Amino acid sequence: MTDRGGLVRLAALVGTSSALYAVALGSVATLQAQADAVIAARREPTVRAIEDIATGNDRLESTLRGHVDRYGVLLESYDRLTADLDALNGLVGVLGEAVAEVNGRAAALPAGVSMPRLAPPATVHVTRTVVHASTGASGG
Repeated sequence: MTDRGGLVRLAALVGTSSALYAVALGSVATLQAQADAVIAARREPTVRAIEDIATGNDRLESTLRGHVDRYGVLLESYDRLTADLDALNGLVGVLGEAVAEVNGRAAALPAGVSMPRLAPPATVHVTRTVVHASTGASGG
């Protein structure tokens, strides 16, 4: 059959090659981890800069949203003011027509009819009178 010494040598060879493979695999994993650490260290400033830019972008977006909201409020206010001005313009037109009618009727009056004069506004002056008095309520 087979020689026992050959089996022992075969088992030792398989064990040794497995151990060498494990050591080589561990060495490669260690080298890869070190290389990854170096790459991560080199990339950290870039990653930090990207995070700072993202934070600034978020702040800018928030500020822009606030301005857009404020613009919407101002636009609504402007629309209301435009409607109010249009209404006021219509009222001024009505007033203009009324003034034209009054002017036309006044012009049609005979020259001998005088318009009543308005009294000048009255001015009221109020003065204070200084009173010196004492009562016996406080014992004085």
